[in-house]
Amino acid sequence: MNILMISKIDLSRPTGETEHFLGLATGFTKLGHKVLLLCPKPSSRLKNINNKINYIFVSSTQNRFKSFIFQLLLFFYLPILFLRYKINFVYIRQGPFLLIPALLSRFFAFYTATEINGLLQEDMKILYNPSELIMHFSEICEKLSYKFSNKIIAVTPQLKYFIKQKYSIPDSKICVVSNGVNTDFYTMEKIRHEYFNVLFMGSNAKWQGLDVLLETIDAVNTRKLPIKFIIVTNKQVYEKNTECFVNIEREAVKNLLKKIDIAVAPYKKFRNNASGISPIKVFTYLSSGIPVIVSNIGEIGHEIESKNAGIVIESDNPGKLSEAIIYMYRNRKKTLEAMSENARLLAEKYDWKIVASKIIDFVYN
Repeated sequence: MNILMISKIDLSRPTGETEHFLGLATGFTKLGHKVLLLCPKPSSRLKNINNKINYIFVSSTQNRFKSFIFQLLLFFYLPILFLRYKINFVYIRQGPFLLIPALLSRFFAFYTATEINGLLQEDMKILYNPSELIMHFSEICEKLSYKFSNKIIAVTPQLKYFIKQKYSIPDSKICVVSNGVNTDFYTMEKIRHEYFNVLFMGSNAKWQGLDVLLETIDAVNTRKLPIKFIIVTNKQVYEKNTECFVNIEREAVKNLLKKIDIAVAPYKKFRNNASGISPIKVFTYLSSGIPVIVSNIGEIGHEIESKNAGIVIESDNPGKLSEAIIYMYRNRKKTLEAMSENARLLAEKYDWKIVASKIIDFVYN
């Protein structure tokens, strides 16, 4: 089958969006499908490109209207691609204004699935602070894109419920399929290191829990233990016993994971309640054999706890997080090895090939 995947993300940026989009594309290729990606021209050269995936980049100007221009140009690109590459299935990673691909796919009678990976309106407010007019327009576009799509993929049950209620979408049209990980890329390879290294990866967006982590670091530092915090984020952090990396590339993240003992994911309760969380980075930790201390985030949180691949703690509680980190440090010899093996086994259930097969099954069955 020939699959066209469309998104407006910059594939050269090392973000969760990029990891998801390229990971799912790889999953489709592992199933034997041919994949063509259609995205805006990257801001820099792509590295480690999967040679089984074809790319077409739309040249659109690098300004605040980039998303809008990209979508207008799709009017000219898509009809040609539909015919030239004999497309069977169109997969759209949703974003504000991403309506035209769904509309044209329906017009040309191509089967289409749209993916929703977050609260689009809320994310727009946080990232761009747009006017009320633009917000209203984007909401209309979002509603119509779901209407014109044959199927909708939501990454959490909460997201499915949210859009189902908001836009009156039939239950049979929406399926919950979580995020995943490339288990071939993220392996359990380790290198020797001096400290007990605790990893946090995430932006300074409120729901990521960086503020919780910083309070936790202060509490742990008072114990004077050989614990070091490794922080990968979008803004420099200055704390005692920490090492911070800002917006590093995927290969650098892979190398960093080799010297990590445990990872933390202290997501805030309000986000989990609103939309649920299916965090790619948690799957990445698990695939690398890294036990995770995570706040309660639904399905993957329950599995981490039940499979003994880490610890689930109460959200928004620096005290509980610091206690869990110290417990892991003090019991590292007898618990971490088993947890590490369990983490890897759990990650294999979420390989992108398995995620991709669930999507294909839902769309065509």
